[in-house]
This record gives sequence, structure tokens and C-alpha cells, in this order.
Amino acid sequence: MDTHLISSRHNLEGDDPIFRINTIAQSRQAQGHPVINLSIGTLLDDDGQLVTLKTVIDTWKALTPLEVHPYAPIMGDLKYIEAMTHRYWPESPTPVLGCATPGATGALVVSLRNLLEPGQSVVTFAPCWTPYETLAFENKIKLEKVPYLFMGDDTPLAVIESKLESIMKQQGRILFWLNDPCHNPTGQHLTTAHRQALLSMFDRLSQQGPVSVILDLAYLEFARDASAIQNILKDYAEWGASTPALLGAALSISKPLTLYGARCGALVFPWRTDDQLKTALSISCRGLFSNAPRAPQSLVKKLYGDKSLLQKLKSEHHHWSTLLTNRADQLSKLLSEKHIDHSHFDGGFFITVPHDKPQELSQRLEAQDIYSVPLKRGIRVAICALKEKETPRFVDALHRSI
Repeated sequence: MDTHLISSRHNLEGDDPIFRINTIAQSRQAQGHPVINLSIGTLLDDDGQLVTLKTVIDTWKALTPLEVHPYAPIMGDLKYIEAMTHRYWPESPTPVLGCATPGATGALVVSLRNLLEPGQSVVTFAPCWTPYETLAFENKIKLEKVPYLFMGDDTPLAVIESKLESIMKQQGRILFWLNDPCHNPTGQHLTTAHRQALLSMFDRLSQQGPVSVILDLAYLEFARDASAIQNILKDYAEWGASTPALLGAALSISKPLTLYGARCGALVFPWRTDDQLKTALSISCRGLFSNAPRAPQSLVKKLYGDKSLLQKLKSEHHHWSTLLTNRADQLSKLLSEKHIDHSHFDGGFFITVPHDKPQELSQRLEAQDIYSVPLKRGIRVAICALKEKETPRFVDALHRSI
């Protein structure tokens, strides 16, 4: 044991579970085994190659040295923050209150540092993106989960309200990470009725203390129905402009631009002006990561500010969204034929398969060189990496393993 470490840093699990599973899968694949790797959230084509967007790469290559090398402002380039925000809410007022961050992950961390005290709880849906646990732990925050609102099931609403009431009484404030639309890992959107019920709940709780809601938005460009995404974002904008609660959004370029390694995102509050919040965000940026990278901010300004480039990008997104939807539909058809329960795909990179013993199921699949991510009550399947020709083998293996 290294005695230089403080006691709370002893005996930690060293590997992120998603990256650990992916590393095992890649090692097996390198040895020539017939691996189906459905663990990590990167978009692959049907040859198993990483998808890159030509419009993005061409724009990146055209950046000048001064658009790449200098430090960016501590809170990020204001034009970048506005471009990121207006991408989803084109009618939101300017200037936009927000900051550039290392991906949406950085945005979520900044929200923890400013909207909760150490030892308090952030709330999110179960199932959720598994690194939420790590983000909370590293910031001395507890992660509380409430059941996801699946279509046709209103029973979780009472459970959610009871949990939020209890947390409000305990800590005098609420922070909810709301991963909607394109929920990871279910691939679903909340129904309009469920969304409105949840927002009304937040309004009621705001009478008891501060309520902050951060939309975790990573996959919006890869949805079955782009118009549905627009309508959902409009609903959030209308609520954000009228509610006493604080509505913000954690934005990213990782998935939308397939620039996973650029590590750039933003935390934005488009419907709020608050000098104290602005100052707090600035201090968090400086204290946590100093500033976000300059190059991706320059890229976004050019890309999102040029209508012809945006049209090309839209065409590429449509192509890959169609591929993802086709993969999801083919998988759903085969799963249904085997009577295997699974989540309906609305958008994103994943679906889930419920199971009472996910670790055992995952191990049985791994014995057949198929790698997925075990959740608390099922497994996450990365359709973003599922080749069409591999789908029947995966479903057969899953059927045997269940």
C-alpha cells in the first residue's frame, strides 16, 4: 500500500468499467478471435471502421495556426458558446451565459461544483451512463437514482416525486441530471406526458428551494426523427424561460462531430442572466482545467456559422442516423422473434436488454467473444458498433445466454 495516498484514495477500482471491457475485447480481436464489441460508444461503419465526418475533417484541416495554438479565454470563446447553444436553440437570447468545458463530462462536473455542496446528492434516472457514479464520487457528491419513465408506465412518477421531496427536505436544493432526449443507455425519449409531468414536479419543488436541471445532450444528431428532437428542445426552451428552476445544458462535440478526442463541450444556461453564476463558472473553469482547447472552438465557430457547411453536415448526419435506425430495427425484429425484451430505439448509440443477473449474462456473452456493458438490471448494447452481418450471431448468443 502506498502510504503517500490519503486514506480515501486507497483500494479504489483502477479501471473505468466501459474502457476495461473495451480493452479486453480489443485484445481478443487482435489475437484473431471473432469478437463482437458492443461496449464503447463510438460510431463504426459496417466494416468496423471509425466513422469520421468529411465536413468536419475538411474544416478542421483549414484552421490556421492562430485558430489552434493560442490559449482560449478561461470561460471559452463567447462566439463558440453561442454557436453551440444556437445549434439547438436558435432563438435563445444573446449573449449566452455559459462556459466551454472538456466535453459534456466537464460540464457536468462544473454543475456539481456550483449547484451542490459536498456531501449532497445529485439525482438522475436509472439506468444511466455508468461514469455518472465516478463524476459524483470524485466531487464528494452522492448519486441518487430514480426509475426511468418508460412509455406506458406512469407508476415511477410517484416514486420520483417522493424521492425528490425527501432530498429537498434533507439538503434544501435539487440538482437533476436529465438525459433526455436520446437517453443513454435505453435509446429512448421521454413521452410528452412524462416530460411535462416531470417539469411540473420541478416547478412545485422550486417553491421549497432551488431546483437546477441540467440536460445532458450528447446524441441529438443521431435520432430516428429529427423533427421530434426539435419539438422536445422547444418544450425545454419554453419551460426554461418561464420556470423558477434553473435550466442548463451540458453540450458536446464528441458524438455530433465524431471528434471524441478533441474533448470540448459547454455548460450553458440560455434562459438566465446572473453575474454571480457567471463568476462562479469562471472560477470553476480556472480551478478545474484552466480552459478548454482552442482548436475545437475555432472549428465549431466556422462550421456552425456557415450555412453551406451545415447543410453538408446535416446530410452526413442523416446518412448515419438512418444507418443507426436500420441497425436498431433489424436488432429489434430479431430480438422480438426470440421473445427477448428490449428498449425501443428513438435515438443515440445504445439500447438496453433487461435482465435480473446482468453480470452473469455479460460473462456468458464474453465466453462467446461478445462484449457489452452490464448495468444494474440489464446490459447496454452499443448499436453504434453493431455490424449488420453480426446481428444474427449476437441475438442467437444472447438467446442462449438468457
